Amino acid sequence: MTNDKTKTDKGRVITEIKTLFEKEAGEVFDDEYLDEIKTNPPEEPHFPYLILMAAISKDVIDGLLTATLLGAFFSWFFSLFLGLIIFMWLMGKLGIARKMLLRWGIKRAGLTIIIESIPFLAVIPTATIFVVLAHNRERKIIQLFFLALEKLQKGGI
Repeated sequence: MTNDKTKTDKGRVITEIKTLFEKEAGEVFDDEYLDEIKTNPPEEPHFPYLILMAAISKDVIDGLLTATLLGAFFSWFFSLFLGLIIFMWLMGKLGIARKMLLRWGIKRAGLTIIIESIPFLAVIPTATIFVVLAHNRERKIIQLFFLALEKLQKGGI
């Protein structure tokens, strides 16, 4: 009898966690995350100041240097280089939130590339916006993992 109640409680807690992730982040909480958050709990991410500076530099280069033909040529190389740094930062995210963050980031990176390819929209600071949104998204996912861990501990799982 107690074993059945424990299974029911565990199922209820896991269902609550899955619903929380779906509702708050639009993400699926896989069962593989259960062991991971218990054995290797996530850490609060630090703000990426250096990546933000690279993003600001990329946006300034995109906005200012594209005014002339020669500037457009050089800005393309610098933008590509700085864009790769930002993308590698996103790809290099470690820990439990990586899978969810990458799914989110790849979609947004594609939108950023499309916006920047339109001539007069290149002045929009898309890289800076992307970095800030990616950091906020990571924080939100980590907070959801903290809530999930708390629910698991309260449920005795």
